Amino acid sequence: MSLCLGVFNAEAQGIFNPVQSENNFRNTLWFNTDNVAGLSFSPLAQYNDLDIVYNVDSGNWHPLQQPFSSNSITAKSSGATKLGKFQLWGDFAFGNISSRGSKFNAILYDITNDMPYYIADTTASGWKKQEYDMSAKIASPVLWDKIAFGMSVRYVSKVGAKQKDPRTETYNYSVVANPSAVWRVSEKHSIGLNAYFDHTYERSEPSDRNAYREPMVFITRGLGQAQIGKVGGNDGIKKYYYKGWLYGAGLQYSYVGDSQILAELGYFRKTVDVLQNPVVPKNMGSTAQNAVSGNFQMLFGQNKSSKITIDGEYKSTDGQEHLQKLISEAHNQHWETVSTSTMSKYESAYAKAGYDRQLGASDPRGYDWNVGGNVIFSMENDEYYIPETKFDWSSLAVEVYGAKFLKFKASNLLTRLGVVYSHSLSGEYSYTIDKNTALLQGMYNEDINYYKDDFAKLAGRLAYTLNARKVNYVFDLSADCRFSVGSDKMRERYFGSLSFGIIF
Repeated sequence: MSLCLGVFNAEAQGIFNPVQSENNFRNTLWFNTDNVAGLSFSPLAQYNDLDIVYNVDSGNWHPLQQPFSSNSITAKSSGATKLGKFQLWGDFAFGNISSRGSKFNAILYDITNDMPYYIADTTASGWKKQEYDMSAKIASPVLWDKIAFGMSVRYVSKVGAKQKDPRTETYNYSVVANPSAVWRVSEKHSIGLNAYFDHTYERSEPSDRNAYREPMVFITRGLGQAQIGKVGGNDGIKKYYYKGWLYGAGLQYSYVGDSQILAELGYFRKTVDVLQNPVVPKNMGSTAQNAVSGNFQMLFGQNKSSKITIDGEYKSTDGQEHLQKLISEAHNQHWETVSTSTMSKYESAYAKAGYDRQLGASDPRGYDWNVGGNVIFSMENDEYYIPETKFDWSSLAVEVYGAKFLKFKASNLLTRLGVVYSHSLSGEYSYTIDKNTALLQGMYNEDINYYKDDFAKLAGRLAYTLNARKVNYVFDLSADCRFSVGSDKMRERYFGSLSFGIIF
């Protein structure tokens, strides 16, 4: 936080509108990697900004664990500056979120597709949430004209409360540290290395306000496999807590000549232990994930007018279940693990290739036109071993967009339109019917229909900037509409964002 406040004391240089701000990150290739040390060789332009953002998201086309509608208001700020020969960047955001219509989640702030161990209920409920997110990056001076070091840190804190029985109050935090170094091998070639550490913790306490009713819930094991439990009473579910550790490393290669190229390859290992009742801890399951990611960026053309970006990631997560027995020794009551078995696997892959072209990029105020497109492949392949259960889908999406930047004497207007079409390549949920968990299996049936839908999206943006000496006022409105194509029943989703901010 002190770094962010320090950044605000610096006077911005040459960033007066959203296009210049976006290009600041687009053209600083090292900022888009996990290696902060690269900013020593290719620093961000100095800037400061402050925004208040209101978002609304609504519609009947969504996975059942996601809300039918939500709205949020966020205050955020960021800035980059130079302190002596050190490059500094920091940001801070606070968000307040209200949602309604979520189902099958009575324990966690958010449920990811590769976390099988949680508490599910069938009551549609709203949630109240708050998020604090702050991060900072620092890059050293270039030493001996060859080597630079960097460090980025991030702290995220989230609190949430489910509003209907069975209720829950949950607290979640994440602490990230990312040391890095870059060696300039020659005038045009550089090699970078970084490490990545992330510790996450979430504590959730379910409860029941109605003393005359103890809600039945599912204690899940993944893909519709679960046992029946309840919330409330002496024998009801106790506090859940999730302990996660992530370790990783990355390798980068940079070329700077008539064009600029930056390639990155990373590996991550993440483990999460899920426990119940901190007084007598019982292991409810564990996950172990391996992930690889890659990124390629290329800037070329006069005034860096063209950019090619390729991103990809593959994750494989094992779900491990623990057979335990309660040892009731005097002063030493505890759960003892008899055996551990890998009972499920969750695989996902994502790849995106994009081209971005700016016309009129020589104007220091920003381009005249911007056109581009992306091709996106997504895949999920999940399996529970006994009884055999599978949940898998894949899709291919194409996006095209265009933007016009209108420049006036003391103001400017950015207009942008985009179209996305996504085609389902496959999708299936295969399972053995279990009458005890039929409602939970029904959730997966609904969700696979969501992922199998072809859909189209129309998106637009208007951003008006009023330049007033050292302060630039930005009014930004964006919206999109996503709707299913070819399904028996039309389903849609709407998103809108309105923000007011300053660049100074």
